[in-house]
Amino acid sequence: MSDLLDRIAAYVDNLMVLTEAEGRMLTWAGRQRFANARRLNRDPGQGPPHTAADNDIRAAHAEFAASILLDRSWRPTIGEIYSPDVSDVVEVRSTDLETGRLIVKPGDHDDAPFVLILADMEARRFRFAGWMFGRDAKRWPTETRYGHSAHYVPQAALSPRVELVAWLNEREAGQL
Repeated sequence: MSDLLDRIAAYVDNLMVLTEAEGRMLTWAGRQRFANARRLNRDPGQGPPHTAADNDIRAAHAEFAASILLDRSWRPTIGEIYSPDVSDVVEVRSTDLETGRLIVKPGDHDDAPFVLILADMEARRFRFAGWMFGRDAKRWPTETRYGHSAHYVPQAALSPRVELVAWLNEREAGQL
């Protein structure tokens, strides 16, 4: 019974439900990102071409949720695609698939922590599924069946949020 309660507590600790107002703000930011990408003819990387703003909207929501769950800063940047997403160090990836995997591209930074956020956009509910450094994610074989070459890391291989928070605290204290 204790194991079950521990799992439930961990699930709740990693959950973030955004307000309706936050959702509207983040949807606006995602639409602006989409418009910017279309205007500059940017390659969306994984998945379908940039024909709808859904992925950009989900990304803005997931980045904001990750910033709250990590207790770190986030800015709704538009057009700054080479800057880390949260606190100038954390990269956020998201999926709407409950069994979705962390996607890390071969050219992504080895030393950056990559976070996977599971997004239920309709309920505005976001769950921190785990994280991994880029160099460790690149141990998984590359796959190309979904678009560009990328490493797909299963959730079971990801580290818990508490370990990333500890790493970020040590980094900020100059202990790394």
